[in-house]
Amino acid sequence: MSINVENFSRELNKLENYVINYIYEKYIKKGDAKLKDDSEYKLYKDKLINKSRINIISQDDSLKEDLEKIAIEDVERCSYIRNYKNKLIRCKNSIMNKDEDVCKRHLTTPNIYWDNYNTLLESIKNKKK
Repeated sequence: MSINVENFSRELNKLENYVINYIYEKYIKKGDAKLKDDSEYKLYKDKLINKSRINIISQDDSLKEDLEKIAIEDVERCSYIRNYKNKLIRCKNSIMNKDEDVCKRHLTTPNIYWDNYNTLLESIKNKKK
């Protein structure tokens, strides 16, 4: 049985809203103001649920974030691609020898995800254009 992540996320958000409404009406609400008109309720809800929360992170978004956070220069970074939590991520280790393109940890390991990673990079570059 497979579960659709987007549907699960949507249902989880509905549950969060239901719990927030219940707690507010039961313990915080003052008077007979309706929830939609109550500015105090909106402030309460905004404090509990951060508007900038990320529900589902796609492979493209993860790769863009990884490319933006590169601390080591691209030339001095290991070029080994690994599959971590079903996402392709480039190794963050630096290379010691300028003649090699991988760190000493990955010298003997085949880089089986290299083609998939490059395809993803090309698709991201094409989307930007």
